[in-house]
Amino acid sequence: MEVQKNKHLILLRLRLSGMCSARKFFKLGRRSRYIVSALAILVFTVGLYQTLIGVRASYARANQSVVTPFVIQFNHAVRGVDLASLKITPAISGTWVVRRSTILGEERLEFEPTAGFRPETHYTILPFTTDGLFGLITKMPSVSFSTVRAPAVVPTGLVTLTDESTIAADTSFVVKLAEPNRNIRNLEFISTPRVVTSLTTSDDSMTYTWRPKELLPSGKTLDVEVYDSRSRQAIVQKQLVVAAAPQIASFNEPTGFSQGDIARITFSKPLDTTTAKVQFDVAGSGSWTSSTVYTFAPTTVQPGQTYRYTVAAGLRSTDGGVTGQSLTGSFSTFGAVGVSSVSPTGSGLNQASQTVSFTFDHAVDHQSAASHFSISAGTVTNESWNGNTFLATVTNLGYGQTITATMASGVANVGFGLPSSQTTQFTFHTALETGVAAQLAYAIAHWDDTDNATYGNLDSVGGDCANFVSQTLIARGWKMDSQWYDYGPNDWSAAWGYVPSLDDYLSSNSSKFGLQYLTASQRSQYAVGDIVVFSWEGTPNANTQQDHVEMISQITNQNGQISVKLASHNNYGLYRDLDEQITVEHPGATFHVWHLTQDTN
Repeated sequence: MEVQKNKHLILLRLRLSGMCSARKFFKLGRRSRYIVSALAILVFTVGLYQTLIGVRASYARANQSVVTPFVIQFNHAVRGVDLASLKITPAISGTWVVRRSTILGEERLEFEPTAGFRPETHYTILPFTTDGLFGLITKMPSVSFSTVRAPAVVPTGLVTLTDESTIAADTSFVVKLAEPNRNIRNLEFISTPRVVTSLTTSDDSMTYTWRPKELLPSGKTLDVEVYDSRSRQAIVQKQLVVAAAPQIASFNEPTGFSQGDIARITFSKPLDTTTAKVQFDVAGSGSWTSSTVYTFAPTTVQPGQTYRYTVAAGLRSTDGGVTGQSLTGSFSTFGAVGVSSVSPTGSGLNQASQTVSFTFDHAVDHQSAASHFSISAGTVTNESWNGNTFLATVTNLGYGQTITATMASGVANVGFGLPSSQTTQFTFHTALETGVAAQLAYAIAHWDDTDNATYGNLDSVGGDCANFVSQTLIARGWKMDSQWYDYGPNDWSAAWGYVPSLDDYLSSNSSKFGLQYLTASQRSQYAVGDIVVFSWEGTPNANTQQDHVEMISQITNQNGQISVKLASHNNYGLYRDLDEQITVEHPGATFHVWHLTQDTN
């Protein structure tokens, strides 16, 4: 076979090579042959001696550095070590390397940890085997060593703080070791929430200082830890509270400031006033009256102006709170005179007499205010003042009226400030008479009633508007009679349910019932509960008769403009606008009003 041929060829070549070497050796001079032979014998003897006496290891058993490799020095060269079989406990990642210093073989075994050894730790390398130069296998016993002791932590700085201690917002975190570190501990600062810090170490590597690159989170709880990644343990753990940054708690007069007033800033906590830089954008002088109050007296201020003030960042409270940004605020001087409150308000007020008041935000000229006051109804019987409040007694306001009280613009100030620039108006409502109130309440309850259980519905016979208005009069206090009645289905009079007949009935009995006939031009005399009779004259399908009837449900007076709302059936509604009906819905329509002066017929 080819393999066998190659084998013979190789042997032949080795023999020839040996013969050639032998020829070369014998060609040497006698002296040279002696030297070569002596060297060969020496090498052979040394190798045999090292193999026969056995392999022994030497190493440092204590104070092994945590950052340098662990070294096992053999007493003589070895041919090989199975690195994959080497085991170290406790387990630690690293690399085994055999170092060779002579041509005779390997004589040093090193273990280089990836992240360094743990300090103050006892390590054991389990038994392993080595090969001598002549193939003699030696089983090495286990190897044990201890690493150096870690420097102790001195009870100072961060170590001495108790949990929940309050720290300043610019606190640096200091840990001190009892002796130089010498790369034994590898200290790291960890916090939650995360704080970015810079580390400085003393020249003797004993003091470690972590300085925050920005202020710690104001008023927050901070969990901090100094961790030794070499020993894989926390050497300090604390839960601390960062002092809250001081704030502006109040300013004495943010609005309505006037000439001669003193500005007063009150802070939320006592301050280190040497760190305070307060600046107003108006000339004046300021001073601290306490550790929380700063006062400022402007030289002069102008009416209707806003002034700002700034407290520069870096303001420090006595408990260590620090502002990271400037605190700002403003105050405004009196501008135009304004009304701050009015009375009375609401509904159902006594129409006989009411005291109407306007309170101004600062002093005004009394005569000027009185001349700018007006009211839409009633008689002003008295005017007086209580501080900055104008009081007017008004009588005979009228039942069921919406009253508008007005203080026109232009009221002059007294001293600092400007005349008023806006008109102030408000409304209130007087109570209805008893009968009118009952009438309105009925309309509110039944305006959308399309099938009244007592009076039925007359939409099918021309419309239910007169039927509905007649019902409201019954609620007011009227009584049925032989001409005006409804006793149930198919038993009602024309005056009850037919608009022209109802209008004739009211006209014929106007003196008896206390009715007043009012036209469109007498709107100021209308009252809630009055009856409005419409004629669609001038509109499509209109005739000269009365076509529709409704009841007044609301009257308002805004700046002399009287608005009238009505409740009705057919076109069902509670607050239908009078003007809209005669201009938009039925252009050209006419109407008249029966004003009721009493509650019964």
